[in-house]
Amino acid sequence: MSIFFVFFLLGSNALLVLREQILVNRLGVLTPIPAFAVFSFLVLTLLFVLVRRIYLPVISSKIFLALLVWMIISTVFSQDLTASPFELLRYFALFALFITVFTLSKLYTKFSQHLITGLALVGSLLTAKDLIQYIAWGSLDTGGSLTGTFYWHNPLATYLILIIPITLGVFLSAKNHIYRFLTGSLVVIDLFALILTYSRAGWLGAVLSLAVVLGLS
Repeated sequence: MSIFFVFFLLGSNALLVLREQILVNRLGVLTPIPAFAVFSFLVLTLLFVLVRRIYLPVISSKIFLALLVWMIISTVFSQDLTASPFELLRYFALFALFITVFTLSKLYTKFSQHLITGLALVGSLLTAKDLIQYIAWGSLDTGGSLTGTFYWHNPLATYLILIIPITLGVFLSAKNHIYRFLTGSLVVIDLFALILTYSRAGWLGAVLSLAVVLGLS
């Protein structure tokens, strides 16, 4: 219960920071970290209000506590003291979302399956959108690297390495022929996008991850 109140206080603090940014910046251009923190803490608060229960993974919580101690130490000795608290807030927000997902997976048996399917579909559809823009802008003809919504091609390759095994797993477990065709098409799109990143480390990582998925299946 105490961990919930810690996140609730952090969420309230993030809301105050967000409010101050809105008042100071009349153009409405906001730092995304406070907005993301408000969202994640509100989701966790809503979950607690609805189910009156929060599950906290023991091992992950200990790892997060060690990370928190390290972040506090690095914040004290940081050269940019104004940016470090925002990074600390971002880690709390990510952990709040993790607790939310963990609690939902404990309460509802099919939640993990729906979450994995949703990650595969949404992630692959975003990749398809980036790929369409890449082709429409003529980058395929010039041989430029696909970056998508990322600032560089290597982060996009890292993202695809995570999405491709998930999408492939959904494809292999699909029973319906139409659903199997759709998810298979998304796997092809993701692989094509990974090739266009021209990230050799990404290619190697994809081969290893696909080998693991196919071996487990």
